[in-house]
Amino acid sequence: LIHDRESFEAYPWPDPDACEYSHLADIVPFLPDNMKLMVMGPGGVLENVTALVGYDKMCYMLYDDPELMEDIFAAVGSRMVRYYENAAKFDSVGVLMSNDDWGFKTQTFFSLPDMRKYVFSWHKKIAAACHAAGKPVLLHSCGYMGDVMDDIIEDMQYDGKHSYEDCIIPVEESYRRWGGRI
Repeated sequence: LIHDRESFEAYPWPDPDACEYSHLADIVPFLPDNMKLMVMGPGGVLENVTALVGYDKMCYMLYDDPELMEDIFAAVGSRMVRYYENAAKFDSVGVLMSNDDWGFKTQTFFSLPDMRKYVFSWHKKIAAACHAAGKPVLLHSCGYMGDVMDDIIEDMQYDGKHSYEDCIIPVEESYRRWGGRI
């Protein structure tokens, strides 16, 4: 859908403040005592950019037009931050999950410097928005995370990590390595 500056400017960007959140209040009478909801995002920052641009085109754009790539990530990321700010306000919400697949079996979709520049900077803001509302936030991301766990724990400050794949690293090994930190 987005392949140049013109298509970026013409894209009908959704307004997170115009979304309907009332179901998060309406469900309260139906929740058992002491139960809260876990709210997930409408896809993740990287997932949404990939859907808008396409993975191959996105990889070319990183080199051919990094300013446009940064603007696309900002357009998506800022909306995702606002979505989490809005959802975290509700008493029915006990925890939020930022869901964004970042890689595959052996590595992340982008180089580590590009992941930090384009993706992680927005996840840091998402986690901060959830924490500002007094809510824990988990990261769901499939794929190899070995090189980015310090970023997830120390920089983005996620409270938990979801999705472990035995063919990459079993949950028991992940727990041994990072269990005391996340």
